[in-house]
Amino acid sequence: MSSAPMSGPEAAVDPASLTLHPFIRELVDRLLATSPLAALDPETMRRANDPVARVLFGPVRAVERVEDRTIGHGGVSLPARIFIPASARGALVYLHGGGYVLGGPEVYDSLCRNLALDAGCAVVCPDYRLAPEHKFPAAVEDAHAALVWTAGEFGGPMALAGDSAGATLSLAACLLAGERGGPRPAGQVLAFPSTDMSSFDTASHRHYGRGLFLTLELLAFFRDCYLSDPTQALDPLVSPLRAPDLSGQPPTRLILAEHDLLRDEALALARRLQEAGVLCETTVQPGMIHGFFGMHGIGPEENGLAEAVSFLRRVFRGENP
Repeated sequence: MSSAPMSGPEAAVDPASLTLHPFIRELVDRLLATSPLAALDPETMRRANDPVARVLFGPVRAVERVEDRTIGHGGVSLPARIFIPASARGALVYLHGGGYVLGGPEVYDSLCRNLALDAGCAVVCPDYRLAPEHKFPAAVEDAHAALVWTAGEFGGPMALAGDSAGATLSLAACLLAGERGGPRPAGQVLAFPSTDMSSFDTASHRHYGRGLFLTLELLAFFRDCYLSDPTQALDPLVSPLRAPDLSGQPPTRLILAEHDLLRDEALALARRLQEAGVLCETTVQPGMIHGFFGMHGIGPEENGLAEAVSFLRRVFRGENP
């Protein structure tokens, strides 16, 4: 397995040469100068990154009920923030991103409010255990516990969603539910998931491995924080693309960025899902980089929210997405 940035001309892409959305261009230029993720120390990264990330999701909208509760299943107990708008139809478990190291319900508060209000559903955002303090499979067990708890608490149609590491946890939670006979969500929205941590060697890894927010160096750092043993990267709960059977995954909406080193492994997942007979709709948003989902400085038609909401509304109406 590769554990260091790739070498070669493709890895040294010049961000200035890329055609980016104007908001993303400004963001990239600022991040390249003072990246909040440059420290490669979990606590330093959290202090620098989490306030910035929260601001990027925009202002706080009023939701009728917002509750901080303890949820759990099967011996797992964890905090969660729950957003319940008036006339909620269905429930969504939102698994936040952050490389298994960063983020939490506080950071994703505005994004979860937007999803709850626009999709018309309850949103459960679990504060799953983070690495390196809690190694794999802690986050997967927490995601599965949140899925089972939400199905029992709300009844009716249920969906999963997540970005980056959270999208991977959605896939893993569904795999685990299949193994344990747990609930099957009616759909899932996955924004730029990591699908194979065992190899960083796709064309998009090589092309975007340096210089754009999520780099190969940072990806390897997150992996090493998350895993106790490098061989765990071969586990389908870490690398869902390596699962022998993906037919148990629910209908899926993939939201990807053109300029993201994870793009090609996510496209490989789309192919695997379709081969397994799972409905999978995929958008590769031009001019975007990893992390763009839900950013307030970009309109909902471009930041993935509109397509996520459209998909979830169909799921909660019981329609075939």
